Amino acid sequence: NHAYGWKAQLAVDNARKQVGKLFGVPPKTVIFTSGATESNNLAILGLLDFLLEEKSSPHFITDAIEHKAVLQVFELAKKRGAEISVAPVNADGVVDIEQLQRLIKPNTRLISVMAANNEIGSLNPLAAIGDLCATHKIIFHTDAAQAVGRIPLPIDQLQIDLLSLSAHKIYGPKGVGAMIIGPVNRPFKLGSLMV
Repeated sequence: NHAYGWKAQLAVDNARKQVGKLFGVPPKTVIFTSGATESNNLAILGLLDFLLEEKSSPHFITDAIEHKAVLQVFELAKKRGAEISVAPVNADGVVDIEQLQRLIKPNTRLISVMAANNEIGSLNPLAAIGDLCATHKIIFHTDAAQAVGRIPLPIDQLQIDLLSLSAHKIYGPKGVGAMIIGPVNRPFKLGSLMV
């Protein structure tokens, strides 16, 4: 049993290195989850818990055609004390940077915008959103489940702080996902979803 445990840990460590290499990040920034849905919950609610501990009243922004795995979590975040804004998208289903900028307030702490839409395939301007977040020191989360393996996602260059993915979207096993955590725009911690 001891040898099996060692081999399993070696396999997990190797997988963490492979995922880290895909995004150009150190393996220690890769947190395995049960999928993008859990990763989205961890990003949004974990961040909210951290911000509420600091006694701040955070404002979170997302867009109108996010996956329900983000929109439903935003609704829960609102019930728990976050102020929520929803950015419109243009006729192509892409977030308009100017509209997004208009929604920013002094207490805006998170912008969560998917990399690629799961229904219409539109690609959001991640680099421009990352620049906007960097300028205002806002944490940038992206649900990249539909984009991983299809478009480059160098999170440092795109200034992404939190990235969610599901393994089965890239021919990996179902029930496995990851959260890439790399504070680029401002320091933060994530609260735990379970105790």
